[in-house]
Amino acid sequence: MRNYGINDIVDKLRSAVQVGGSLVRYAEKLAVELEHDGFGRTARAYRTAVRRLVDFCGEDLRLEQINSSLMGDFQKHLKKQGLNLNSISFYMRTLRSIYNKAVAEKIVTERTVSPFSTTYTGVATVKKMALSQDELQQLAALEFDVEGEMPLALRNALAIFLFCYHARGMSFVDMAFLKKSDREGDVIRYARRKTEQLVEVVVHEPMRRILEWFEPQVEGSEYLFPVIVDSRKNPMLQYENGLRLQNERLKRVAKLLGINKRFSTQDARHSWATVAQSAGLPIDLISEGLGYQSHKKTKEYLNSLDDASRLVSDAVVAPPKRPRGRPRKLPDVAVGNSVRV
Repeated sequence: MRNYGINDIVDKLRSAVQVGGSLVRYAEKLAVELEHDGFGRTARAYRTAVRRLVDFCGEDLRLEQINSSLMGDFQKHLKKQGLNLNSISFYMRTLRSIYNKAVAEKIVTERTVSPFSTTYTGVATVKKMALSQDELQQLAALEFDVEGEMPLALRNALAIFLFCYHARGMSFVDMAFLKKSDREGDVIRYARRKTEQLVEVVVHEPMRRILEWFEPQVEGSEYLFPVIVDSRKNPMLQYENGLRLQNERLKRVAKLLGINKRFSTQDARHSWATVAQSAGLPIDLISEGLGYQSHKKTKEYLNSLDDASRLVSDAVVAPPKRPRGRPRKLPDVAVGNSVRV
């Protein structure tokens, strides 16, 4: 436990006077401290949540004005705006964290009943979606439509999604931070940012075509994809903005194709696992492909993984002049186990 000296107490008192009970000023003070300690993402979450509440109220609030009635109304407002439970929970948990810190610092008096006692602060289970093989084939066919009128931003979003699919369900964050130095010939080696698991992906034809598409857009950049584009700005902030734009653009791509389901970057990962399962691939091979397991990397095993990756890609990639008709289906093989995605 930290021991507080007289200077610490004076600093706390001075801070309380400067904040003056203002939610905006207090949250900003906390955000600056978080940034100083290396927690920039949490700092941005504080600012975002407070900005949303202030926009709802139409003015800055005093910390003591935060009560269960206000938070209940704010929650109803977020629901009306179409936010899902997890997004609502994000705002409520963030505001609760700010409020609890104010209570701990004696800037506001703790109430018998928490202002957040009736708001949703849990984590709702979200059904993981996967595109059907037909829908994936529609996307792959659209990639070949180079003479179409799809805007560059949407074509980039489509290409990024398909690359992540072909790269064994690579996550968007791992794709965004891929550097040209991570590619050596026809092999890309990287560490998953979520688990630090080392992953090796062979670049086969669909991926090679997509990388060539982006080459002019990343000339002079150290990255393979145009997500982190400004060396002067925070890379993580650029990634988060890129993720938001990517999901917005994927929704527009889905609308163009008449795909009526939630469509996001994560679907590339879920879809790869689903197609691999329907192809009858062993569960351990699928898990390895997704970067979950750490099997001994024998040459034979890596060859098997590469073959599996090509099979899953070939299942959806239609060549430009493919005859019309029903798309080829993979064998419908019962697997019996699920795969984490």
